[in-house]
Amino acid sequence: MSWITDSGAVVAGSGNPNIELDTYLGFRNTLDNEFSYDVGFVRYNYLGSYAAATGFAKADTDEVYAAVGYKWGGVKYSHGLGQFLTVPGAAGTNYLEINANVPLGDSGVTLIAHAGKQTFKPASASIYIYTDYKFGVSKDFSGFLATLAYTNTNAGPAWNYVTGGNWGKGVAALTASRSF
Repeated sequence: MSWITDSGAVVAGSGNPNIELDTYLGFRNTLDNEFSYDVGFVRYNYLGSYAAATGFAKADTDEVYAAVGYKWGGVKYSHGLGQFLTVPGAAGTNYLEINANVPLGDSGVTLIAHAGKQTFKPASASIYIYTDYKFGVSKDFSGFLATLAYTNTNAGPAWNYVTGGNWGKGVAALTASRSF
């Protein structure tokens, strides 16, 4: 099940709101191989036609973002343009994040650090405000990337939704990826 149906936000519909399709449009560049910037627009679409339960809006969300970086660190700000992930009247909801990916010489090992804060609008949605962080390490093995990271938040009970469980609890993950 998707987080939309788990939250009780859907009362009836056709199609499948469990499928998310994200569309990105943006521009990024580097200056002098040290400074970087990235600006753009993101649209989160949840497929299907469904009716939102009372107190919820459709989850489809539009955001603009801007990021600046210097060498291995950066800051990014994302700004919601309208309703935001089932929260009605949420224009101005935003997320501010600081990221660092520090390479350890020529070892292929990179230290990873992230901190972010999600702030919701309107004031009635303040129960969803949270901060999050991530610490980890990655290693490149001839084009294959292995990453071990721990992520946690201070997300409160509002993130537990209808199904119970703690959606804001910390978790460690080991991932492997390959770029082409």
